[in-house]
Amino acid sequence: MGKFLVFVKSVLIGSVVGGGPFMPLTLFLASYPTAAANGRSPTDDVMHALQLAVLPLVIAFVIVLSASVLIGLPLTYLFRRKGLTGPGPYLVSGILVGVAIPIIMPWAMGWSGMAWMAIPGALSGAATARVWWGATRVRAGGVTPSCEPR
Repeated sequence: MGKFLVFVKSVLIGSVVGGGPFMPLTLFLASYPTAAANGRSPTDDVMHALQLAVLPLVIAFVIVLSASVLIGLPLTYLFRRKGLTGPGPYLVSGILVGVAIPIIMPWAMGWSGMAWMAIPGALSGAATARVWWGATRVRAGGVTPSCEPR
């Protein structure tokens, strides 16, 4: 698998880990209360409910992609130059970035009470980092799995 596809895979898995657990809640909130308040059946708003249900994945995807490009790729370059090819540096940095973003971003916007989002952020960061490291790690002889002959 090429490095671009590995990158996409790691971002998608991190997005699902970070945003997926919120989908049942947003589906419920999108369909039932809205439809009941308007006197309609919940099935009338199926498309609206589905759009809102996937909203956590979309938000997580944007955050994970941005963090992966702006922080993860430069860190990968730095780790390679320093010879840090084990999973530890990747996982620790993924967890730290995953914790920092949901704490710093709302704080910078003047929001409060969002620190609990550091938990799914840490899980998402760890998942993204683990998939990225696992697919791009340097093996003996300097060969990465995505560069090995098939």
